[in-house]
Amino acid sequence: MPRHGPSFVDRLSGQGAPPADLKVDNLLSGFLGRLDPDARRATLSTLLEDFTAAGAEDKAVRLLKCAPFRAETWAHLEALPEEWRHRYWRETYVRWERQNESEINTVVDRLLEAQRPRAAFSTVHMDFDKLETKRLVTLLRTVATSAAEPAGHFQLAHHDVSNAFKSLAERADTPRDELAQLEFMYVTALDHSAYGIPTLEGELARDPRLFLQLVALVYRRRDDGQDPAEWSIADDERRHTAATTAYNVLNRARRIPGTDEHGAVDPIALRKWIDDARALGRLHGRGEIMDHIIGELLGKSPPGADGIWPCESVRQALDALASQDIADGMSAGRRNARGAHWRGASGSDEHSLAAQYRGWSKAVLFQYPFTAKFLEDLARSYDHEAVWHDTDASVRKRLGY
Repeated sequence: MPRHGPSFVDRLSGQGAPPADLKVDNLLSGFLGRLDPDARRATLSTLLEDFTAAGAEDKAVRLLKCAPFRAETWAHLEALPEEWRHRYWRETYVRWERQNESEINTVVDRLLEAQRPRAAFSTVHMDFDKLETKRLVTLLRTVATSAAEPAGHFQLAHHDVSNAFKSLAERADTPRDELAQLEFMYVTALDHSAYGIPTLEGELARDPRLFLQLVALVYRRRDDGQDPAEWSIADDERRHTAATTAYNVLNRARRIPGTDEHGAVDPIALRKWIDDARALGRLHGRGEIMDHIIGELLGKSPPGADGIWPCESVRQALDALASQDIADGMSAGRRNARGAHWRGASGSDEHSLAAQYRGWSKAVLFQYPFTAKFLEDLARSYDHEAVWHDTDASVRKRLGY
Protein backbone atom coordinates (compact mmCIF):
# COMPACT_ATOMS: atom_id res chain seq x y z
CA MET A 1 0.00 0.00 0.00
CA PRO A 2 1.14 3.65 -0.37
CA ARG A 3 3.67 4.70 2.25
CA HIS A 4 1.38 7.46 3.52
CA GLY A 5 -1.76 5.28 3.58
CA PRO A 6 -2.35 5.26 7.36
CA SER A 7 -2.01 9.03 7.66
CA PHE A 8 -4.37 9.50 4.70
CA VAL A 9 -6.98 7.23 6.32
CA ASP A 10 -6.45 9.04 9.64
CA ARG A 11 -7.23 12.38 7.98
CA LEU A 12 -10.32 10.98 6.28
CA SER A 13 -11.60 9.51 9.56
CA GLY A 14 -11.58 12.96 11.10
CA GLN A 15 -12.82 14.87 8.04
CA GLY A 16 -16.13 16.64 8.51
CA ALA A 17 -18.22 18.72 6.12
CA PRO A 18 -17.52 20.09 3.59
CA PRO A 19 -17.63 17.90 1.60
CA ALA A 20 -20.65 16.01 2.95
CA ASP A 21 -19.88 13.35 5.53
CA LEU A 22 -21.38 10.61 3.36
CA LYS A 23 -19.07 11.51 0.46
CA VAL A 24 -16.08 11.26 2.76
CA ASP A 25 -17.34 7.92 4.07
CA ASN A 26 -17.71 6.63 0.51
CA LEU A 27 -14.16 7.74 -0.28
CA LEU A 28 -12.86 6.07 2.87
CA SER A 29 -14.82 2.89 2.15
CA GLY A 30 -13.51 2.75 -1.41
CA PHE A 31 -9.92 3.23 -0.28
CA LEU A 32 -10.14 0.52 2.37
CA GLY A 33 -11.91 -1.84 0.00
CA ARG A 34 -9.08 -1.68 -2.53
CA LEU A 35 -6.39 -2.66 -0.02
CA ASP A 36 -5.38 -6.30 0.11
CA PRO A 37 -6.59 -8.00 3.34
CA ASP A 38 -3.20 -8.04 5.07
CA ALA A 39 -2.53 -4.34 4.40
CA ARG A 40 -6.05 -3.44 5.48
CA ARG A 41 -5.69 -5.43 8.71
CA ALA A 42 -2.39 -3.73 9.54
CA THR A 43 -3.72 -0.26 8.75
CA LEU A 44 -6.83 -0.72 10.87
CA SER A 45 -4.88 -2.18 13.79
CA THR A 46 -2.39 0.69 13.81
CA LEU A 47 -5.02 3.42 13.58
CA LEU A 48 -7.42 1.87 16.07
CA GLU A 49 -4.62 1.52 18.61
CA ASP A 50 -3.85 5.25 18.20
CA PHE A 51 -7.55 6.23 18.33
CA THR A 52 -8.13 4.17 21.47
CA ALA A 53 -5.14 5.72 23.24
CA ALA A 54 -6.37 9.20 22.28
CA GLY A 55 -10.01 8.47 23.21
CA ALA A 56 -11.02 9.28 19.60
CA GLU A 57 -14.28 7.35 19.63
CA ASP A 58 -15.82 9.13 16.62
CA LYS A 59 -12.84 8.41 14.40
CA ALA A 60 -12.59 4.77 15.48
CA VAL A 61 -16.28 4.05 14.88
CA ARG A 62 -16.28 5.88 11.57
CA LEU A 63 -13.24 3.95 10.36
CA LEU A 64 -14.81 0.60 11.12
CA LYS A 65 -18.18 1.64 9.63
CA CYS A 66 -16.39 2.24 6.33
CA ALA A 67 -14.38 -0.98 6.41
CA PRO A 68 -15.76 -4.16 4.78
CA PHE A 69 -18.89 -5.41 6.53
CA ARG A 70 -17.39 -8.77 7.37
CA ALA A 71 -15.72 -10.77 10.15
CA GLU A 72 -12.25 -9.40 9.38
CA THR A 73 -13.52 -5.96 10.44
CA TRP A 74 -15.55 -7.20 13.40
CA ALA A 75 -12.42 -8.85 14.84
CA HIS A 76 -11.01 -5.37 15.50
CA LEU A 77 -14.00 -4.57 17.73
CA GLU A 78 -12.68 -6.87 20.45
CA ALA A 79 -9.88 -4.42 21.30
CA LEU A 80 -12.26 -1.44 21.66
CA PRO A 81 -14.24 -0.22 24.70
CA GLU A 82 -17.67 -1.83 25.06
CA GLU A 83 -19.61 1.36 24.31
CA TRP A 84 -17.65 1.85 21.09
CA ARG A 85 -18.56 -1.70 20.02
CA HIS A 86 -22.25 -1.09 20.71
CA ARG A 87 -22.13 2.19 18.85
CA TYR A 88 -20.60 0.50 15.81
CA TRP A 89 -23.54 -1.91 15.51
CA ARG A 90 -26.06 0.92 16.07
CA GLU A 91 -24.54 3.06 13.31
CA THR A 92 -22.66 0.87 10.86
CA TYR A 93 -23.49 0.79 7.18
CA VAL A 94 -25.11 -2.57 6.53
CA ARG A 95 -24.69 -4.19 3.16
CA TRP A 96 -24.61 -7.58 1.52
CA GLU A 97 -21.03 -8.62 0.74
CA ARG A 98 -21.42 -12.35 0.10
CA GLN A 99 -20.94 -13.07 3.80
CA ASN A 100 -20.48 -16.69 4.80
CA GLU A 101 -22.84 -18.62 7.07
CA SER A 102 -21.05 -17.65 10.29
CA GLU A 103 -21.00 -13.98 9.31
CA ILE A 104 -24.69 -14.00 8.35
CA ASN A 105 -25.69 -15.38 11.77
CA THR A 106 -23.39 -12.88 13.52
CA VAL A 107 -24.95 -9.98 11.61
CA VAL A 108 -28.44 -10.96 12.74
CA ASP A 109 -27.43 -11.43 16.38
CA ARG A 110 -25.58 -8.12 16.62
CA LEU A 111 -28.12 -6.01 14.70
CA LEU A 112 -31.01 -7.44 16.71
CA GLU A 113 -29.12 -6.51 19.89
CA ALA A 114 -28.76 -3.01 18.42
CA GLN A 115 -32.54 -2.92 17.74
CA ARG A 116 -32.06 -2.79 13.98
CA PRO A 117 -34.14 -5.78 12.76
CA ARG A 118 -35.04 -4.32 9.35
CA ALA A 119 -31.38 -3.51 8.75
CA ALA A 120 -30.55 -7.13 9.58
CA PHE A 121 -33.26 -8.38 7.22
CA SER A 122 -31.94 -6.15 4.46
CA THR A 123 -28.43 -7.52 4.92
CA VAL A 124 -29.36 -11.21 4.80
CA HIS A 125 -32.19 -11.09 2.25
CA MET A 126 -30.01 -12.89 -0.32
CA ASP A 127 -28.91 -15.57 2.14
CA PHE A 128 -31.90 -16.77 4.17
CA ASP A 129 -30.80 -20.38 3.73
CA LYS A 130 -27.55 -19.59 5.57
CA LEU A 131 -29.44 -18.37 8.64
CA GLU A 132 -30.21 -20.83 11.41
CA THR A 133 -33.92 -21.58 11.79
CA LYS A 134 -34.25 -20.15 15.29
CA ARG A 135 -32.55 -16.92 14.22
CA LEU A 136 -34.70 -16.54 11.11
CA VAL A 137 -37.86 -17.04 13.18
CA THR A 138 -36.63 -14.48 15.72
CA LEU A 139 -35.68 -12.05 12.97
CA LEU A 140 -39.10 -12.21 11.28
CA ARG A 141 -40.94 -11.88 14.59
CA THR A 142 -38.82 -8.89 15.66
CA VAL A 143 -39.19 -7.13 12.30
CA ALA A 144 -42.96 -7.47 12.63
CA THR A 145 -43.16 -6.19 16.21
CA SER A 146 -40.31 -3.68 16.69
CA ALA A 147 -40.82 0.05 16.29
CA ALA A 148 -37.24 0.99 17.20
CA GLU A 149 -36.06 1.85 13.68
CA PRO A 150 -37.16 5.10 12.02
CA ALA A 151 -40.12 4.77 9.66
CA GLY A 152 -39.00 4.40 6.07
CA HIS A 153 -35.60 2.87 6.86
CA PHE A 154 -34.91 -0.45 5.11
CA GLN A 155 -38.39 -1.08 3.71
CA LEU A 156 -39.15 -4.76 3.19
CA ALA A 157 -39.85 -5.97 -0.35
CA HIS A 158 -42.76 -8.42 -0.50
CA HIS A 159 -40.80 -10.91 -2.62
CA ASP A 160 -38.02 -10.94 0.01
CA VAL A 161 -40.57 -11.69 2.74
CA SER A 162 -41.98 -14.47 0.56
CA ASN A 163 -38.49 -15.93 0.07
CA ALA A 164 -37.83 -15.88 3.82
CA PHE A 165 -41.02 -17.86 4.43
CA LYS A 166 -40.23 -20.33 1.65
CA SER A 167 -36.85 -20.95 3.26
CA LEU A 168 -38.50 -21.62 6.63
CA ALA A 169 -41.22 -23.84 5.21
CA GLU A 170 -38.69 -26.13 3.57
CA ARG A 171 -36.92 -26.90 6.87
CA ALA A 172 -37.77 -29.93 8.95
CA ASP A 173 -36.94 -28.12 12.22
CA THR A 174 -39.35 -25.20 11.70
CA PRO A 175 -42.18 -25.44 14.28
CA ARG A 176 -45.50 -25.41 12.40
CA ASP A 177 -47.22 -23.29 15.05
CA GLU A 178 -44.43 -20.69 14.85
CA LEU A 179 -44.75 -20.60 11.06
CA ALA A 180 -48.53 -20.15 11.26
CA GLN A 181 -48.14 -17.29 13.75
CA LEU A 182 -45.58 -15.58 11.53
CA GLU A 183 -47.85 -15.93 8.50
CA PHE A 184 -50.57 -14.24 10.53
CA MET A 185 -48.24 -11.32 11.27
CA TYR A 186 -47.22 -10.97 7.61
CA VAL A 187 -50.54 -11.71 5.93
CA THR A 188 -50.62 -8.39 4.05
CA ALA A 189 -47.03 -8.70 2.81
CA LEU A 190 -47.68 -12.31 1.73
CA ASP A 191 -50.90 -11.48 -0.12
CA HIS A 192 -50.55 -12.37 -3.82
CA SER A 193 -46.99 -13.58 -3.16
CA ALA A 194 -45.52 -16.82 -4.45
CA TYR A 195 -45.67 -18.19 -0.90
CA GLY A 196 -49.07 -17.10 0.43
CA ILE A 197 -50.20 -18.29 3.89
CA PRO A 198 -50.30 -22.10 3.44
CA THR A 199 -49.46 -23.12 7.00
CA LEU A 200 -51.98 -20.74 8.56
CA GLU A 201 -54.65 -21.83 6.06
CA GLY A 202 -53.89 -25.44 6.93
CA GLU A 203 -54.23 -24.75 10.66
CA LEU A 204 -57.54 -22.94 10.14
CA ALA A 205 -58.86 -25.84 8.07
CA ARG A 206 -57.70 -28.30 10.74
CA ASP A 207 -58.71 -26.49 13.93
CA PRO A 208 -62.11 -24.76 14.14
CA ARG A 209 -61.09 -23.27 17.51
CA LEU A 210 -58.43 -21.19 15.76
CA PHE A 211 -61.02 -20.16 13.18
CA LEU A 212 -63.31 -19.03 16.02
CA GLN A 213 -60.54 -16.99 17.65
CA LEU A 214 -60.04 -15.04 14.42
CA VAL A 215 -63.77 -14.46 14.11
CA ALA A 216 -63.83 -13.31 17.75
CA LEU A 217 -61.06 -10.79 17.08
CA VAL A 218 -63.19 -9.16 14.38
CA TYR A 219 -66.80 -9.53 15.60
CA ARG A 220 -68.29 -8.88 19.03
CA ARG A 221 -70.52 -11.31 20.88
CA ARG A 222 -74.27 -10.97 20.34
CA ASP A 223 -75.15 -12.10 23.88
CA ASP A 224 -74.24 -11.17 27.46
CA GLY A 225 -71.52 -13.79 27.82
CA GLN A 226 -67.81 -13.23 28.41
CA ASP A 227 -65.00 -14.39 26.18
CA PRO A 228 -61.99 -16.20 27.72
CA ALA A 229 -59.59 -13.80 29.40
CA GLU A 230 -56.71 -14.87 27.16
CA TRP A 231 -58.56 -13.46 24.14
CA SER A 232 -58.54 -9.97 25.61
CA ILE A 233 -56.13 -7.34 24.25
CA ALA A 234 -55.98 -4.32 26.56
CA ASP A 235 -54.05 -1.96 24.28
CA ASP A 236 -56.40 -0.27 21.79
CA GLU A 237 -53.83 -0.02 19.00
CA ARG A 238 -52.76 -3.65 19.31
CA ARG A 239 -56.39 -4.77 19.45
CA HIS A 240 -57.20 -2.81 16.29
CA THR A 241 -54.15 -4.23 14.51
CA ALA A 242 -55.04 -7.78 15.54
CA ALA A 243 -58.64 -7.33 14.39
CA THR A 244 -57.57 -5.93 11.02
CA THR A 245 -55.09 -8.77 10.52
CA ALA A 246 -57.67 -11.40 11.49
CA TYR A 247 -60.14 -9.89 9.03
CA ASN A 248 -57.55 -10.04 6.26
CA VAL A 249 -56.72 -13.66 7.08
CA LEU A 250 -60.38 -14.69 6.98
CA ASN A 251 -60.76 -12.88 3.65
CA ARG A 252 -57.67 -14.50 2.13
CA ALA A 253 -58.10 -18.06 3.43
CA ARG A 254 -58.86 -20.45 0.57
CA ARG A 255 -58.30 -23.96 1.91
CA ILE A 256 -61.56 -25.84 2.45
CA PRO A 257 -61.58 -28.02 5.59
CA GLY A 258 -61.22 -31.70 4.74
CA THR A 259 -59.09 -31.03 1.66
CA ASP A 260 -56.39 -33.67 1.11
CA GLU A 261 -53.02 -33.31 -0.60
CA HIS A 262 -54.63 -34.00 -3.98
CA GLY A 263 -57.23 -31.25 -3.61
CA ALA A 264 -60.18 -33.57 -2.96
CA VAL A 265 -62.57 -32.58 -0.15
CA ASP A 266 -63.57 -35.34 2.29
CA PRO A 267 -67.29 -34.80 3.01
CA ILE A 268 -67.12 -36.38 6.49
CA ALA A 269 -64.13 -34.27 7.59
CA LEU A 270 -65.73 -31.13 6.14
CA ARG A 271 -69.04 -31.74 7.90
CA LYS A 272 -67.33 -32.40 11.25
CA TRP A 273 -65.31 -29.17 10.95
CA ILE A 274 -68.43 -27.16 10.10
CA ASP A 275 -70.42 -28.70 12.97
CA ASP A 276 -67.62 -28.01 15.45
CA ALA A 277 -67.12 -24.44 14.22
CA ARG A 278 -70.85 -23.67 14.38
CA ALA A 279 -71.10 -25.12 17.90
CA LEU A 280 -68.17 -22.94 19.02
CA GLY A 281 -69.78 -19.91 17.40
CA ARG A 282 -73.03 -20.45 19.27
CA LEU A 283 -71.19 -21.11 22.54
CA HIS A 284 -69.34 -17.80 22.24
CA GLY A 285 -72.27 -15.64 21.12
CA ARG A 286 -71.38 -15.53 17.43
CA GLY A 287 -73.64 -18.15 15.85
CA GLU A 288 -75.04 -16.01 13.05
CA ILE A 289 -71.79 -14.38 11.98
CA MET A 290 -69.94 -17.72 12.26
CA ASP A 291 -72.38 -19.24 9.75
CA HIS A 292 -71.82 -16.30 7.41
CA ILE A 293 -68.01 -16.53 7.64
CA ILE A 294 -68.12 -20.31 7.14
CA GLY A 295 -70.22 -19.64 4.06
CA GLU A 296 -67.68 -17.12 2.75
CA LEU A 297 -64.97 -19.76 3.04
CA LEU A 298 -67.13 -22.37 1.28
CA GLY A 299 -67.77 -19.83 -1.46
CA LYS A 300 -64.11 -20.27 -2.45
CA SER A 301 -64.51 -24.04 -2.90
CA PRO A 302 -63.60 -25.69 -6.22
CA PRO A 303 -66.07 -27.11 -8.75
CA GLY A 304 -66.97 -30.78 -8.56
CA ALA A 305 -65.83 -33.66 -10.76
CA ASP A 306 -68.87 -32.95 -12.94
CA GLY A 307 -67.74 -29.35 -13.55
CA ILE A 308 -70.56 -27.92 -11.43
CA TRP A 309 -69.82 -25.49 -8.62
CA PRO A 310 -69.66 -26.01 -5.69
CA CYS A 311 -67.99 -29.39 -5.37
CA GLU A 312 -70.00 -32.43 -4.27
CA SER A 313 -68.77 -32.39 -0.64
CA VAL A 314 -69.86 -28.76 -0.18
CA ARG A 315 -73.22 -29.49 -1.82
CA GLN A 316 -73.78 -32.33 0.65
CA ALA A 317 -72.94 -30.11 3.63
CA LEU A 318 -75.02 -27.19 2.37
CA ASP A 319 -78.09 -29.35 1.83
CA ALA A 320 -77.71 -31.14 5.15
CA LEU A 321 -77.43 -27.85 7.08
CA ALA A 322 -79.91 -25.79 5.02
CA SER A 323 -78.61 -22.59 6.65
CA GLN A 324 -79.55 -19.38 4.88
CA ASP A 325 -76.74 -17.54 6.69
CA ILE A 326 -74.21 -20.03 5.25
CA ALA A 327 -75.80 -19.65 1.81
CA ASP A 328 -75.61 -15.86 2.04
CA GLY A 329 -71.96 -16.11 3.06
CA MET A 330 -71.26 -18.47 0.15
CA SER A 331 -72.78 -15.96 -2.26
CA ALA A 332 -70.52 -13.22 -0.88
CA GLY A 333 -67.48 -15.50 -0.93
CA ARG A 334 -68.14 -16.55 -4.51
CA ARG A 335 -68.47 -12.96 -5.66
CA ASN A 336 -65.31 -11.89 -3.81
CA ALA A 337 -63.39 -14.82 -5.29
CA ARG A 338 -64.17 -13.40 -8.74
CA GLY A 339 -61.87 -10.48 -7.87
CA ALA A 340 -61.31 -7.41 -10.00
CA HIS A 341 -62.45 -7.98 -13.57
CA TRP A 342 -63.13 -6.17 -16.81
CA ARG A 343 -66.72 -5.96 -18.01
CA GLY A 344 -68.36 -4.67 -21.16
CA ALA A 345 -70.59 -1.64 -21.44
CA SER A 346 -73.83 -3.66 -21.12
CA GLY A 347 -74.83 -6.50 -18.80
CA SER A 348 -73.60 -9.29 -21.09
CA ASP A 349 -71.21 -10.67 -18.44
CA GLU A 350 -73.95 -10.80 -15.85
CA HIS A 351 -76.37 -12.45 -18.30
CA SER A 352 -73.76 -15.17 -18.92
CA LEU A 353 -73.19 -15.73 -15.20
CA ALA A 354 -76.93 -15.89 -14.52
CA ALA A 355 -77.33 -18.52 -17.24
CA GLN A 356 -74.42 -20.53 -15.86
CA TYR A 357 -75.71 -20.59 -12.28
CA ARG A 358 -79.24 -21.35 -13.47
CA GLY A 359 -77.95 -24.27 -15.50
CA TRP A 360 -76.09 -25.63 -12.48
CA SER A 361 -79.20 -25.17 -10.35
CA LYS A 362 -81.27 -27.31 -12.70
CA ALA A 363 -78.55 -29.96 -12.89
CA VAL A 364 -78.44 -30.54 -9.11
CA LEU A 365 -82.11 -29.89 -8.29
CA PHE A 366 -83.07 -33.52 -7.75
CA GLN A 367 -80.12 -34.52 -5.56
CA TYR A 368 -79.37 -31.21 -3.79
CA PRO A 369 -82.53 -29.07 -3.59
CA PHE A 370 -81.20 -26.49 -1.12
CA THR A 371 -78.03 -26.03 -3.18
CA ALA A 372 -80.23 -25.69 -6.28
CA LYS A 373 -82.22 -22.91 -4.59
CA PHE A 374 -78.99 -21.18 -3.55
CA LEU A 375 -77.68 -21.32 -7.14
CA GLU A 376 -80.99 -20.04 -8.51
CA ASP A 377 -80.91 -17.13 -6.04
CA LEU A 378 -77.38 -16.34 -7.23
CA ALA A 379 -78.58 -16.46 -10.84
CA ARG A 380 -81.41 -14.04 -10.04
CA SER A 381 -79.00 -11.61 -8.40
CA TYR A 382 -77.00 -11.54 -11.63
CA ASP A 383 -80.26 -11.12 -13.58
CA HIS A 384 -80.92 -7.93 -11.61
CA GLU A 385 -77.37 -6.68 -12.18
CA ALA A 386 -77.63 -7.41 -15.89
CA VAL A 387 -80.85 -5.42 -16.20
CA TRP A 388 -79.28 -2.50 -14.35
CA HIS A 389 -76.22 -2.48 -16.60
CA ASP A 390 -78.38 -2.84 -19.74
CA THR A 391 -80.48 0.13 -18.64
CA ASP A 392 -77.43 2.19 -17.75
CA ALA A 393 -75.82 1.46 -21.13
CA SER A 394 -79.04 2.44 -22.93
CA VAL A 395 -79.29 5.73 -21.05
CA ARG A 396 -75.65 6.57 -21.77
CA LYS A 397 -76.16 5.82 -25.44
CA ARG A 398 -79.17 8.15 -25.66
CA LEU A 399 -77.32 10.93 -23.81
CA GLY A 400 -74.25 10.53 -26.01
CA TYR A 401 -71.59 9.60 -23.39
